[in-house]
Amino acid sequence: MEELIRIGMPVFNGDSHLAETLESLLNQTYEDFEILVVDNVSTDGTQDIANEYARKDSRVKYLRLSEWVSLTENWNRTYELASGGVRFFMWASDDDLCHKDYIESLLPPLLQNRNIVLSFSQADEIDMKGEKISELYRESYPKGDTTFKRIQSLMQVHKFPAINGLIRTEAISWSPCFHDTSIPVDLWFLIRLATCGVFHIVKRPLFFKRTGGLGETGHDPSVSHDPLTTWNVGEQEWKDICRLNLSFFDKVYTFYRLKLLAKCRYPQFKTIDWFLRPSFLYIMLRQDPHYLGLRSRMRSYIRCKIMRERVISKEDW
Repeated sequence: MEELIRIGMPVFNGDSHLAETLESLLNQTYEDFEILVVDNVSTDGTQDIANEYARKDSRVKYLRLSEWVSLTENWNRTYELASGGVRFFMWASDDDLCHKDYIESLLPPLLQNRNIVLSFSQADEIDMKGEKISELYRESYPKGDTTFKRIQSLMQVHKFPAINGLIRTEAISWSPCFHDTSIPVDLWFLIRLATCGVFHIVKRPLFFKRTGGLGETGHDPSVSHDPLTTWNVGEQEWKDICRLNLSFFDKVYTFYRLKLLAKCRYPQFKTIDWFLRPSFLYIMLRQDPHYLGLRSRMRSYIRCKIMRERVISKEDW
C-alpha cells in the first residue's frame, strides 16, 4: 500500500522556473502525492502557471494568500496547510529540480525504520540554466547515531538542501515549525530535527539545488546577507538552544560552534571569544593555507597600490 505524501511549495514571483519544477515533481516514478502551491501574493505569472497545472493534474492544488507575509510565516503556513493527515511531508522550492526517482528512493528508509525522521539524498548545485556548478553532500553531510554527532555534522556543512528531504510529520511537534532567529531558519530547523531522530541519506545525487534566482521573499539569494544582522549569535540564541532536548554539554557545544561558524562566514565583521580563536585560526587555515601569509597580503597591497597609481596617472594625463 502506498503512502500519501504532501509536498508544500511556498512561492513568490517564481514564474521563471515554476513550470520546470512542477514537471520534475509530477514526473516522479512514485505517484501517490499531492502538491500544495502557496502563493505569497506574486506579481508575475506564478498564478497563471500554477492554475494551469492544477487544471491538468488533480495532484496540484493552488492557494493564493490574501496579503504578503514574511518567508518564515509563509513556510510555516505552508506546513500547517499541507501536513495534516499525512505521515510524510516535503518542502519544495519553486526553482529546484528532482530526479524522477527522488521520492521513491527517499520513502523506503522511513517505512523500514521509525527512528528515521528525515530522508534526503546527495545533491548537486545548478545555475539558472540548469548547468551543474558543484557537488553537495558527498563526504560531509548531517549524519550520526547520536544527537550530538548529528548536530556536530550539521555544523560542518555550509549548504543545507536536506531541508527539502522527506520528513516524518509526527517528529515535528513544534508550532510554528520555523523559528525566527539570527541563524538561518533552515539550519535552525535541522538542528531541532536532529534532536528527534536519525537522518538518512541516499547516496545518489537525486536533488538539484538552483543558485542565483529570486528567493521566496523576492530577494536575490545570491546577494550576501547583512553580516551585522545575520549570524548574530547571542543571548536569545542561547535561550532557544536551552529549550532543546540536549545535555548541558551539547547545548554549550552547539552555542559556541554556531559562534565559531558565524566568525568563519564573516571574519571581518564578527568578534569572537578569546578561547575560540585557536579553533577559528585552524579552520581558516584549512580553508586557505595562506590566510596568515605575509606574502599574499603583500601581493594584495602592491597590486592595490599599482592600480591606484595607474588611476592617478590617467587623471593627470
